[in-house]
Amino acid sequence: MSTILTEDLDFNGNKALQFKANLAEGNIFIGNAQGESEEAHLQTFLDAAAPGLISTVLIASRANIQSNPSNPGGVLGTTPKMQGLALMITPGLTGMLMISISGYAAVSIGTGGIDIRYGTGTAPANQDALTGTSASGVADVLLGRFTVHAFIYATVGVEIWIDLAVTGGVINTVDLSNLCATIVEV
Repeated sequence: MSTILTEDLDFNGNKALQFKANLAEGNIFIGNAQGESEEAHLQTFLDAAAPGLISTVLIASRANIQSNPSNPGGVLGTTPKMQGLALMITPGLTGMLMISISGYAAVSIGTGGIDIRYGTGTAPANQDALTGTSASGVADVLLGRFTVHAFIYATVGVEIWIDLAVTGGVINTVDLSNLCATIVEV
């Protein structure tokens, strides 16, 4: 959507909205961080500002999730395996997502690898083969606490899954526990 107009509108004296218009397509996109509906105010404003020009009004909010997924099974071997976290999110406003996943890694010998991955469709199950797109690149993980971060751009209105891919070693196992995931649309 090519933005022709961006304004901060304040309909009630305290609720600022993001306002984007694509007049060539006859669509207008309006959203706020709180997800509060302002439909009556917006309809009055739009009817006065552009009568007959606006064909679609969308009210959206920024998506976010906080999750403590179940502990996935350990990974042995040098082939990356998905962890089956099934963190599902549908971006609602910008499509830019900040992802942070932390937890505890028990590594039997040496190091392992961990990578945030994402995709559309059915989320991978625990121990599935590597799938999706890398968001963070593979980071080494040792025994103890870990945190991985990533920023991705996703399509507004399209649900995606977010997961971890883990790599062990020839003789070492990587086992994740006490996971905490935060995904925020910024």
